[in-house]
Amino acid sequence: MRRLSARGSAATWLGRTALTREMFWFVVIGVASTVAQTMLYGVLRQWSPPVLANFTSLLVVTVLNTRPTAG
Repeated sequence: MRRLSARGSAATWLGRTALTREMFWFVVIGVASTVAQTMLYGVLRQWSPPVLANFTSLLVVTVLNTRPTAG
């Protein structure tokens, strides 16, 4: 009976580790996307109106975030 509970706690620990890793990468990608969108907006804003610069930068970063990865 003790072995079952030990396995359960190990599985719980592994699950938490995987969740923590996913949350870490979610935050890293979110911050990187925000920085990229802001920088692209700043560059585009020099040559276009604010609405167009915002739309274009948001579209570009969204497409880059959602494209399929190899592997």
